[in-house]
Amino acid sequence: MNLIRKLNQSISTIKILAAVLIIFMLITVVNIFYHFIAGQYETSTAVEISTSNTESFQCVYIRNEEVITYSGNGVVGYEVSDGGKLGIGSVIANIYNSETDIQNKQKINKLQSDLELLKKITNPGTMEVAQPSTLTTLIEERYKNIAYCKDIQDFERLSTENSEFLYLISTMQYITGQTNPDITSQFENKIDSINEEILKLQREMSDPSDTITSDKSAYFVSYADGYESIFSKDFIDSITADDIKSVSENEIRKNDNGNTVIGKLIDDYRWNIAGVIKNKDDVFKAGDTVTLSFESSNDKIQGTIDEIRPSENDESIVIVSCDVMNSELVQHRVETVEMSVQNYEGIKVPRKAIRFNKDGEKGVYIKLGENIIFRKIDVIFEGDDYVISAANPDSDYLMLYDDIIVEGIDAAQ
Repeated sequence: MNLIRKLNQSISTIKILAAVLIIFMLITVVNIFYHFIAGQYETSTAVEISTSNTESFQCVYIRNEEVITYSGNGVVGYEVSDGGKLGIGSVIANIYNSETDIQNKQKINKLQSDLELLKKITNPGTMEVAQPSTLTTLIEERYKNIAYCKDIQDFERLSTENSEFLYLISTMQYITGQTNPDITSQFENKIDSINEEILKLQREMSDPSDTITSDKSAYFVSYADGYESIFSKDFIDSITADDIKSVSENEIRKNDNGNTVIGKLIDDYRWNIAGVIKNKDDVFKAGDTVTLSFESSNDKIQGTIDEIRPSENDESIVIVSCDVMNSELVQHRVETVEMSVQNYEGIKVPRKAIRFNKDGEKGVYIKLGENIIFRKIDVIFEGDDYVISAANPDSDYLMLYDDIIVEGIDAAQ
């Protein structure tokens, strides 16, 4: 009997141990399964981002301008480039009898430029200060600048860089060839040849039949569009959205009196643009400093919003003032511009990852190893599907390169 009783007790113990083992195994399996399922999060790495509030619109240039004309007899030879600054009495253009005179004048200008360069190179003062090692460094620098200007299509600066590059190369050739009489004589012969060519062209030219000068300090543009008397600064207060939308690019050859137009004078380097914008959420405000990117210019221009005036159909008229003048910006009356205000820099956060903790604080959950942690965010910009959180060194806040949980069963713990 005792043997049977002991045997039954052993069997019961084995059953209990087996049951415990089965329960333990079930718990382990469930735990593994749970962590497997719970670990299936969609995550997004917290990265740095920079953005700004931007709006693109058609703008109209507003400047105080005066159209310049002449009789129409003869051919115009301009003495100033578009956007060039004029003083009182400065020559705007000479009127010649033929195109040949214009071509000869252009050749003379080019030869005189070459002559000045050669004189600068062979100047004894250049020999005293220019060193081959320094010139080599400058040549390499100019070469890189030329490549850069080509890439960004900044042709105005490219011309300047090319001229400087030519000067440095020629100076290096002249300095390193001082012990070679042939090099020295080449430069001297070139100077003599250019002087002779200039004299020859001058003898072939006729004197100008007329000279057009400026009667005030101003900037010059070699075209007019007929809007000069309409889009002046006096018109700003009364301009309407329809006025802006109706403007088109135009060029006139004669004014209302039948005189031939050769260009116009712009009174001031300060000018305005006017445009029609939606200005959703009042992103742009009077007094804001904005960055303007025009289709015609590679430069980014700083401006100030002078006024935002409500118009029809939830639109607003924006008036911006600027004080930068260059040849590209005076070539048009109307063009597309991109206006940006306030640059935002911080951490990009997917909008659908945002949660609130038990204290009502806005943030996201991140995955840190096997742990799920709540990190607060400080929203400084809101996009359509993301926000930007300001960088904060506090460990309670989201950090760069954290794994943000975007979707998952524990995303909203």
